[in-house]
Amino acid sequence: FIHEAQAASALDHNNICTIYEVGETVDGQLFIAMTFYEGETLKKKIERGPLKVEEAIDIALQVARGLTDAHEHSIIHRDIKPHNLMISANNTIKIIDFGLCMVDGKEKMAIPGMHVGSPYYTAPEQQSNPTLADERSDLYSLGVTAYRLLTGRLVNWSEPQNKVPSDFNDCLDAYWDVFLLKSIEPDASFRFQSAVEMIEYLETLS
Repeated sequence: FIHEAQAASALDHNNICTIYEVGETVDGQLFIAMTFYEGETLKKKIERGPLKVEEAIDIALQVARGLTDAHEHSIIHRDIKPHNLMISANNTIKIIDFGLCMVDGKEKMAIPGMHVGSPYYTAPEQQSNPTLADERSDLYSLGVTAYRLLTGRLVNWSEPQNKVPSDFNDCLDAYWDVFLLKSIEPDASFRFQSAVEMIEYLETLS
């Protein structure tokens, strides 16, 4: 709890939740005081169906910008998924829940064999060893999120290899296929290497 609060409160970015205070009540209850956001999680939004391409670009760009700031502060979120992305009333994305984050490459969970992250969204290297997660792991999770935003589907590696994202959404083209497949590449060395690199490609798509 304290780890989450300290990590999030160290950040000051429009696309990351704002922490005002961390403390303990007189009866020993720990608390985090943060901004109350009117709106819904991205999970709720995509349950209503795939988003328009323009909406997906805007959301992915906002998350990538928030991750840029976190990564510049040596914070790896390790649990980027629609459940942890809040859409405020003015359509600003807020990255929330830093409870599984890793700061300065240090593992705080310290439970041997424990899986850190969420099924479907966790990068392969993080699944095998949570301490191997780096900024590219967060970008994989964002890639899976973008894939779901645009296709209404989760990534399914058991599908035929000739299937590409545009097969599931007529609004996508070959440039989107390149972006999404690079984002969810199992081998981290072939993914986007930084959130800035991902932002640059997204801006060309827009």
